[in-house]
Amino acid sequence: MDVGNLAVRTMQHTPHARRLAWFAALLGPAAALPAWVVPCALWHWRMPVTLSAALTAVLICVAAWSDLRWRRIPNWATYGAVLWGLLLNASVSLPAFQSAAEPLGAVGFVPSLLGAGAMFLGGIVVFGATGGGAGDVKLLVALGSLLGLSAAVDAVLYSFVAAGAVSVSWALWRFGPLTILGASMRAVGSLVLPLWIERPRPEQRQLLRMGIPLAPFFAAGTMVVLAGFPLSRWSHLGRF
Repeated sequence: MDVGNLAVRTMQHTPHARRLAWFAALLGPAAALPAWVVPCALWHWRMPVTLSAALTAVLICVAAWSDLRWRRIPNWATYGAVLWGLLLNASVSLPAFQSAAEPLGAVGFVPSLLGAGAMFLGGIVVFGATGGGAGDVKLLVALGSLLGLSAAVDAVLYSFVAAGAVSVSWALWRFGPLTILGASMRAVGSLVLPLWIERPRPEQRQLLRMGIPLAPFFAAGTMVVLAGFPLSRWSHLGRF
C-alpha cells in the first residue's frame, strides 16, 4: 500500500482532515511569521527567502501535486493564500510594519489587489473560452495576491508558453501533425467561412479542447519568477 497516497487521499476526502487543512492554511503562516520578522528586527538578520516567496512555493507545490493526482486544486490552499497575500501586503501600509516589508516580501496592497483582480478577470476569460476549471482561476488569484500584478503576469506568461509547448508536442506525437492540422484548419475555417466550412467533428472538437493539468505549469512559471528571472530581465539582455 502506498502510505503517502493514502495520507493525501485522506486529506482530500475526510471532513476532519479538511478542517485540519483549513486550519493549517489559515494559521500556519501566522505561526511562521515571527521567524521572518523577529530576526530582522532584533539582529538585522534575514531569512534566505521572503515569507511571501515561501508561501507561494508551498502553494504551487500543493496545487501541482493535487492537480496531477486528482485534477483538482483544493480551496483551502488557494483561499488561504489569497487571504495571506492581501494581509501581508496590506500590513506594510501601517507604520509599525513598514520595516518588515523586505523580509515579508511585500509588494504593497495596491499591487496585490490589482494582481488578484487582474488574474481573476483574465482567468475567467481564458478558462471560460478553453474549458478550464475554477481551481485554475483561484490559483491565479492567489498568485496575483502574493506576487503582485507585474510578477504574476510574468509567471502566467511563462506558464502558458510552457503549457503550450508541451501540449502541442504531445498532441503531435500522439495524433500526428496531419490530424492536428486538419482539426485546426476546420475550426478556424468554420469561424471565418461558416457557410462553406463545417464545424469540427465531435472527435476533432474533443482533440482541440483536450484538458491538461495546468497547475504544474503555473508552478514552473512561478518558480522562474521567484528565482529572479522576470520577463523584463530578458528584454534587458536583448539590448546587448
